[in-house]
Amino acid sequence: MDASVGELSRLMLGIDSSETRAHAATTLEVLRSLSRDGSLQADCSLALIALKSHTPSVRASTVPGIANARRGVLAMPSASVNPSK
Repeated sequence: MDASVGELSRLMLGIDSSETRAHAATTLEVLRSLSRDGSLQADCSLALIALKSHTPSVRASTVPGIANARRGVLAMPSASVNPSK
């Protein structure tokens, strides 16, 4: 069981689906609450923390306007420094 919890935690890092992540979190919470094994409960807690703290990546192609936006160079204006003031 411990190995399965660890594997689930690692696999979830690559999943962007909020429904899948929510299902995994629910499964870990239920497993943690049903288990009497302190080590397994701790593993579930750590997996939940990792799952909830990892924000799925945003892909530019999924955000309207970004995928087709013109690419350009952003120039920052240089600040004029006048040490005599």
